[in-house]
Amino acid sequence: MAQTTLNDSTVTPVDSRTLSGASGLDFDALYRDASGDASRVPWAELRPNPFVEEWLNRDACCALRPGARVAVVGCGLGDDVALFADRGYDVLGLDLSPTAIEWARHRFPDHAGRFEAADLVALPSRLSRRFDLVVEAFTIQSVPFARRLPLAGGIASLCRPHGAVLVVSHARDDETIPDPAGPPPYPLSEHELVDLMGTQGLSPACETLIAPDPERTGEMRLRMLFRRSGA
Repeated sequence: MAQTTLNDSTVTPVDSRTLSGASGLDFDALYRDASGDASRVPWAELRPNPFVEEWLNRDACCALRPGARVAVVGCGLGDDVALFADRGYDVLGLDLSPTAIEWARHRFPDHAGRFEAADLVALPSRLSRRFDLVVEAFTIQSVPFARRLPLAGGIASLCRPHGAVLVVSHARDDETIPDPAGPPPYPLSEHELVDLMGTQGLSPACETLIAPDPERTGEMRLRMLFRRSGA
């Protein structure tokens, strides 16, 4: 089989019957029903995640070489992918929803080849351990605790030896337990996230950030960088 590059526009087919993946939610239906109106997609901000952008501005120089390979999982409408591409990184955005991927390509035509539809729990083997950095913002929190392990496994499988995973999530303390029967998001605690990523051989690599969202009063965000061992 021919080798592909990260900028290859070839799309891995995703069976629409399995789009619910580990989440139990049909994200593609939500994007389809939005009919091109981003205001109908609850998590679509039409700008990079501010906690990802701050990390890129302040800390990436110490953790990531110029031009490194980056995967953005759950990339949605593509703003974080465009952010990394514009900074010179070799970035690929992955999302479960083919509709979101086509929408992202339309929004960022200069980066159209950097988007691919893929299910984190059934990734193509060509992507395994290929990336220096995997960016996960608000993806794990979209599913209840009992369904998070397969997502964590998919995220970790993208990360090369000595690579890193950046996670951004709604934050909670250990005493506050989200109702698994309620709608997402299901916020993560620091200890919960450390335990989850630890099952995949990933360890915290820097000080945890827990801070208020500057644009959403009363909401806290958790940001952590994890590092894979060389094994």
